[in-house]
Order: sequence, then structure tokens, then C-alpha cells
Amino acid sequence: MRVQRHIGRLPYSLEQLFDIAADIERYPAFMRGWRDVRIVERSDDGAVVDQVVGLGPLTLSFRTTARFRRPTAIDIGSSDPTFSVFGLHWAFAREDDTTCAASIAAEIALRARWLDAAAQPLLPGLIGDVAEAFAARVRHLYPLHPLLPATTPQP
Repeated sequence: MRVQRHIGRLPYSLEQLFDIAADIERYPAFMRGWRDVRIVERSDDGAVVDQVVGLGPLTLSFRTTARFRRPTAIDIGSSDPTFSVFGLHWAFAREDDTTCAASIAAEIALRARWLDAAAQPLLPGLIGDVAEAFAARVRHLYPLHPLLPATTPQP
């Protein structure tokens, strides 16, 4: 199933939006469902990440690889045997002098058909929660000075 969510036009810089999405290891602090994240390997253009995510009554442990295309996109994939398909795409674009657009798209299918059948109805809600948590995190970290140069996000 493919789910796409336009997060919206936000009064922040591309760098600020990108930095929040790329701060994967902080996801458990602000995204519902993320229980644990461990960076296995990190470079300037990506990361290998072990994650534990709860989808309703289901808990999934898996590894992903993130490719950073600063400051406009993050592509996340997985060859973990848990999934038959896993793709997550963050996109950021300058709209005008004061706003940038942010969106997230996911295509996820679990290898075990019975598990996939249980998880698919939860996917749109999970992506919606991710979008809302992302927007709230941006507003929390950059409340007073939108469009200033990005700084490293703090917890």
C-alpha cells in the first residue's frame, strides 16, 4: 500500500525541515510508535538504522538505510526480511520567500501475509501521526525565529 501525506507549507527553511527528519535517533522522543532507534553506521550522505516500531498491537524490529539528499529529500529503504516492500520518502521544497513545503510518502508491505493484512489498515494512521509529530517537532524546536539558518536540533 502506498500512502502519501502532504505535511503542509511551513514557515521554516529547507535546512530546518531536513534536519528534523534526518534526526532519526530522536524519533522515539516525539513520534508515537517509535520505541527504539539505534544508528549502526552514519555518514554525511546517509545512515544505517536499527528500529523498533509499534503498530497498534504489533511490534516490528528492522533495519533501514537512509540516503540523505540535503536539504531536499531523504530516501529510506530496507532489505530486512520483515518486508517484501519498504520505502519511505521525505521531500522538502521552497514555496516562496517565507515558506517551504514538506511531505512524506510510504510504501510498505510485510512479507508475512497474515501480518501484512493486520498492519495495512494501520499504515495510513501511522503516516498521518508521523506527519503531525514532525510538524509539531519543527514548531517546538524553532518557535520564534523561522527561516534563520538551521542549527542542530536539541532534544
